Amino acid sequence: MAKALVLEDYQVMLVNKLNPTNQSIKESDNIAGVQYKFLCPKNNVTILEKIISEFNANYKLIGLLKKLCKNNNNNYLMISYSPLYLVFYYRLIAKLFHFRLLYSIMEYHPAIAKGIRQKLKSFLFWQFAFFFCDGVIPISQFLENMIKQKRCNVPTFKIPVLADFNASNAAAKRYENKYFLYCGSIGYYEVIKLVIAAYLRLEKPDIHLYLVISGKNEEIEKLGK
Repeated sequence: MAKALVLEDYQVMLVNKLNPTNQSIKESDNIAGVQYKFLCPKNNVTILEKIISEFNANYKLIGLLKKLCKNNNNNYLMISYSPLYLVFYYRLIAKLFHFRLLYSIMEYHPAIAKGIRQKLKSFLFWQFAFFFCDGVIPISQFLENMIKQKRCNVPTFKIPVLADFNASNAAAKRYENKYFLYCGSIGYYEVIKLVIAAYLRLEKPDIHLYLVISGKNEEIEKLGK
């Protein structure tokens, strides 16, 4: 999405609190024409370090938004699924620096939340968050319908899941036989079980099922039992 916006002459900045990879890469740089920035250069261990890091990250974020803000109506701050208190925070700083607040929604979180804390987080987000944004980008018609049930007049722009296959060096393989291919995280355990159960009901030996799953080994092994 970022690369597509760059092609349309938008200035795009990807901002994350921490480096989500184990790779040693720069705190701020440019990849394929897209700028990125990590607000915290390293993980913090102690509680004091985490508190200081949180204040420092938010100070950097506010300074960054102030710098990026243009004197027009085309400033957009896009966030993903967050706790409701962070939604309020992003709404506040978006207003302060004249950004429109957008959500990128890729999951129906109430359906996959586990534990009281996660269920409460997802409930609060889906009940109230859509009243504090200027638009939503869902990845499916189902998500768009669920969003419209909460706030019927919220602007939405549906964009399916995107993958940049040029970024992968893996060699392409051709399979002559008929097959279903499922790619995803082991975190969607119930979905994977449903896919397997549906495949087994086919009872057609000439059709195969390939699962490409990421996650912890012990969780993947549990799937095979």
